Amino acid sequence: MERKFSRRLLSLLLALFLVLPALPLSALTAVAQPGPFGQPVFDNGDLRIAFMSDVHLFPEELTGNYNQAFIDDNVNRGKPAMQGGGLLRSALAALKKHNDDSGLDYLIVTGDLTRDGEYLGHQKMAQYLKDLEDETGIKVVVTNGNHDIENHGAADYTSGKQEDARITHPEDFLEIYADLGYDLPNCHRFVPQAGNKGGMLSYAADLNDQYRLIVIDTGEYSPDNADGKDWAQIGGRIGPDLMAWVKAEAAAAQAAGKTIVSVGHHNLTEHLGYEGSIWKDYVLKDFQRTREELADAGIHFYFSGHIHLGEMSDIVSDAGERFYDICVPALTCFPSEFREVVFHTDPGGKITADVTSHRADEILSVTAAGHTYQNPYYPENFQVTFGDYETGTLRGFVKANVRKSLSGMLGDVANAGGIQGKLKDSGVDIQQSLHDALKGGLVLGNWNIFSEKNLTGLIDDIFAQLDEVYINDPDHTFAILDQLFDELFSLPVSKVPCTYFLDTLQFGDPNKPGTLEDFGNSALAYMFWKDCDLSQDPFMQDVVRRIESGELLDQLLDFVINKVSTLIAGELLPNLKLNPKSVFVNQLSKDTVGSLLSFLLEVVTGGGRTRDCLQGFLKTLGIQPGLGLRLTMKPIVGLVVDQSKRQVISHTLLTFVNAQLINPQPYGDRNAQLIYDGPTAPEATAENYRLPMNLTVTVGDDKTSATVTWDTKWSVTGSDVRLFDAQGNIVTAAMTDSTEAEELLVDQLDIAFTKLLGTPLPAQRHTVVITGLTPDTVYQFEAGDSARGWWSGRDTFRTGPEPCAWWKTLVSWLQIAWEWLLDLLGIS
Repeated sequence: MERKFSRRLLSLLLALFLVLPALPLSALTAVAQPGPFGQPVFDNGDLRIAFMSDVHLFPEELTGNYNQAFIDDNVNRGKPAMQGGGLLRSALAALKKHNDDSGLDYLIVTGDLTRDGEYLGHQKMAQYLKDLEDETGIKVVVTNGNHDIENHGAADYTSGKQEDARITHPEDFLEIYADLGYDLPNCHRFVPQAGNKGGMLSYAADLNDQYRLIVIDTGEYSPDNADGKDWAQIGGRIGPDLMAWVKAEAAAAQAAGKTIVSVGHHNLTEHLGYEGSIWKDYVLKDFQRTREELADAGIHFYFSGHIHLGEMSDIVSDAGERFYDICVPALTCFPSEFREVVFHTDPGGKITADVTSHRADEILSVTAAGHTYQNPYYPENFQVTFGDYETGTLRGFVKANVRKSLSGMLGDVANAGGIQGKLKDSGVDIQQSLHDALKGGLVLGNWNIFSEKNLTGLIDDIFAQLDEVYINDPDHTFAILDQLFDELFSLPVSKVPCTYFLDTLQFGDPNKPGTLEDFGNSALAYMFWKDCDLSQDPFMQDVVRRIESGELLDQLLDFVINKVSTLIAGELLPNLKLNPKSVFVNQLSKDTVGSLLSFLLEVVTGGGRTRDCLQGFLKTLGIQPGLGLRLTMKPIVGLVVDQSKRQVISHTLLTFVNAQLINPQPYGDRNAQLIYDGPTAPEATAENYRLPMNLTVTVGDDKTSATVTWDTKWSVTGSDVRLFDAQGNIVTAAMTDSTEAEELLVDQLDIAFTKLLGTPLPAQRHTVVITGLTPDTVYQFEAGDSARGWWSGRDTFRTGPEPCAWWKTLVSWLQIAWEWLLDLLGIS
């Protein structure tokens, strides 16, 4: 995940205020009685593995004794670096206890071992893990995440300010962790082609006589697999050479009769929903094709991290092979859990993975920076993860991150010489744009009456005023934003109080209506914790109802209208002054006519403020100022976003949040039994792109032919059409088919005017030309892949009238008209 909060992550937080949380759709496939830690306990199997992810360890030696520079750079980030060491120590204590009670064979850490790839952080992490091995006999296996390698965000705060720390190269990683996975029996490392480094930390090894591990380095940190960049990228990929190596290792393991367990940092399913469209770096590039290739290669259990979310899901390939992506939650942030998995493979090849989730502080309370947190750590952890350092609130968290991001932006504008300078640096030439728009302006002989230079002078003057008020005085800007966020987060979104999480996560208030901040907190809890029951949460039920009905969208639009009106009328216009002098280009005109106009304006309006000028103008028209702006904006917004568009937006919002929070799988996300029992018949639907999408028919000009086109996923190559007459009888006709590879954008968001974003899908464009049809005839048809039996629903089309039929019709009409005329005249 990103080192600093990016605009995409901020947009996620803001989207969460409108999230629709919901229950997983069904209970666990199999759950036994609770064990001593309140978690299900399953029968012992052949292999017991603990999985931990996204530790983000930052060594205490680099914190400068947790000085202010460290605090400023590491709090309010969503992954608290201050608590990382304490959480790791608590989790290791829990693993030791579990090992004593029931035995553990392995601990596998699925990447993001360090905060930002600090070399010392890796050394400290390796020592923690080696100590665990020495004390318990649990063998530790690691892989790298996007934060760990070639990360130039590595920092050192010992001097009292942020400075660069030594970064970690992939060769360093191999050396530091040589005894933590790479030393397993029968270990095979992936070796890239000469000059390449992508995927070089991948390896495969035996876990025991029955299981083989394939660790896939999905990081993008070298030019050969990071689009030419030689520093850490957030996203991940499996290049073609690495994929060929993975498939070869999988084939060898299957030939040896071994069950495969696979690990990589990046996700291969959209655990949040719309990741491939909005948060593209959270899933592997080309994830749809990659996961099916892995499934067909015999890899059915893949453990990932990256998104800090404990979620499990699966897909079935076209060949019927099931692929599970089991995402391990981040240790460093709420809910700070790890997973334990018991694998069992029976003689018939059925593989069972019993998954349980465990608190890091089950045995040892979390202690960090001299402070011991309450046990369980959940309530404080929620505040530390999703709250700011000062108040521990979600609104403070968002305000702090907006302030941090905006501070950099305002600084960039100021350093560029203001708004005008920043626009020029960005390639925006206002004067040239105005010149093009005005086409030279108004010229009388050699006298330039009005041109782009006049408007440019006025715009420059306004920009200079904006610079003075908002760019050069950022505290004033932040004060406005703080008030705006306070009002937004305090907005009541339900008459029902938010009380469901009062006892567990300690937010909400039984004595007041639920607010937008309550909704944001609840949405985060539903998304990350999973231990939620919507049927027991009347507040969230009511918010969901208001999203479905469109009430919440209407309320938010009204809020925006009111706040924009207030900011324009009460903040922006009073701080701007109209200076007629700035319109004049000639210095003499500026000093004479311009100065006189400026003086008169100040006398008439009492200062020349833009608001006063507008109010005076409205009075001359007989309009009472003060009524206007808010009343004017409402119908404008109503025209732009009418009721039909609001319904579309509400529906899209509902679909969007459902995709993030509703679990469509027949098992839970925290504890479940996952089973692979051989190939199964894959479901074919338009939603999984096996059945035709965008199905269209075009009738040829000759009226005896038709062209049928449609799209499917990349792997559906059959281009077949079944033709029927109007009664449903099969019709034989000549057909010519063809396919063409393409890339579609799917899962787009329909927001009022246009479709936004979209997930790239490797696809096929299918075309079938049908000839020898009868003119003016209705046909039924189905399209699809006959070899697989995947057919669309039945649709119809009609060929046009045969050539020259219009002439026959015209002659018939003339004959009727002639007979009518003869009758009228009485001529027989």
